[in-house]
Amino acid sequence: MNRRYFPEVLDTLGELPVARKVRYAKGQYVYLPHDASRFIYILTQGAIKVGGYAPSGQEVIFDCLLPTEFCGNLQFIEGDFFTEFAKTLVSSEALEIPAQSFKDMIQADTLVAAWFHEISTLRWWRAENRLFRIASEKPIARIQHLLPMLKSQIVDLEESTHNLMQLLSYQDIADLSGLSRQSVARLLKSLTENKIKA
Repeated sequence: MNRRYFPEVLDTLGELPVARKVRYAKGQYVYLPHDASRFIYILTQGAIKVGGYAPSGQEVIFDCLLPTEFCGNLQFIEGDFFTEFAKTLVSSEALEIPAQSFKDMIQADTLVAAWFHEISTLRWWRAENRLFRIASEKPIARIQHLLPMLKSQIVDLEESTHNLMQLLSYQDIADLSGLSRQSVARLLKSLTENKIKA
């Protein structure tokens, strides 16, 4: 991903009087679906998984966010459609900005707008790409497609480095690939045994 805008965008948004940096412990929820949160969270350090809940109540993730990416309810869709949660994978830091202030900055600042459109397009592309692969590829190909993301190095607030794959459960990877947890475990073992390091 091209992050050329991020330092300047973070400076610009960080100067807003309503913005504040928030630190989260590993495994802490940034927000839950029923929260009346009206904030946008721009990840500056760490990693966050975002998802929703199955009818059974089980958490199902649909993306992992790395620094420079954002999450939260922009309130572009009217009604009760926001059913997302965000949870840290390691100790993390985010810039918290009221959603309306964030939307105002997108309209007022061309650099913030360019960054916002780039990140939004990236997230949209990732979601479409995953859906396409789930519908059209064999299970092993789906896992191989996720490997570059799973190899991402994450730095937590204590400056410890983690491999994203070590932070996600087999069930998390199953959610991202449209497979069962057992299939993910078997396929990752097979890839490792075949010297395609995961």
